[in-house]
Amino acid sequence: MAVYNQDGTQLEYVYNVQESIIDTAYDAYGQVVYESGVDPYAYYDINAIFSKSRNNAQGMDIYGNYMAVYDGSNYTIGIIDITSKTTVHTLSTSLKNHGNDVTFSKNFYDNNDPFPILYVEGKGLRLDLNNQTTIRVDDIKATPTGDTWVTYGTAFNDDMSKYYCMGYNTNNFSDPNGFIFLEIWDTSESIENPTRISSVIREWFPCIQGVAYHDGLLWVASGIDNPAVEPKVYTLDITDASIVKTVDLTRTGELEGIGWGYDESTDKWFCVYGQIYNGITYYRIDFSSKPIE
Repeated sequence: MAVYNQDGTQLEYVYNVQESIIDTAYDAYGQVVYESGVDPYAYYDINAIFSKSRNNAQGMDIYGNYMAVYDGSNYTIGIIDITSKTTVHTLSTSLKNHGNDVTFSKNFYDNNDPFPILYVEGKGLRLDLNNQTTIRVDDIKATPTGDTWVTYGTAFNDDMSKYYCMGYNTNNFSDPNGFIFLEIWDTSESIENPTRISSVIREWFPCIQGVAYHDGLLWVASGIDNPAVEPKVYTLDITDASIVKTVDLTRTGELEGIGWGYDESTDKWFCVYGQIYNGITYYRIDFSSKPIE
């Protein structure tokens, strides 16, 4: 999300980065998104927005008022209208991936395309709505440092100059003796061949099920199908992967995907995650600096 001073000059980040420098920041619509000493994510309200049969729904991201959901059983991408709660397109792919990691870029293959390029586990797809298919247009070659490291979630920053990759040091995401890595790549010159900027490790938490970038933070869906493991959404510092905030979710169950959307009717951003329970249900999180009534 682009953020601004009152005079219209753009700031790079708002939350957890610039608070010692600025007093107030605004979004493009003039709405205050940060005030010194005020946490814009202090309070939150979680509500189910719709449910559907799961099939094998995996990674998810949002563009505008639409969700793109990858199905790991038939390797298709469903485009869902969030307002009408209906699947408006089902696009075939040539992939055979599990599809845990799905993220929209900000780049369009053609300026007339309705959606930007969508990346599924680093493979760039142009969404061809006319022919109900996808066209593979590029791959991101961001190989993790460790030989056994496995990427579970990725996200771009707002201007596509950074690419964030998170995962585990083994393919066993349920091993508490392991660790999580965060690698940051410079994609300002090339998306297909980025340059690694940094690589950090942090203590383990269970099962990364999606990563999104919003407001200078990484938002991570974490949760598996185990009643003993409480599902959560973590917000992480983009430099060292330290936990800034934890959102405790209301129901146990495996999470699938996370993304941020914009509600034109309220001029506010909101977070969406999917959770498996008698199919899959997508929940909306609304945040506020003040108690939500």
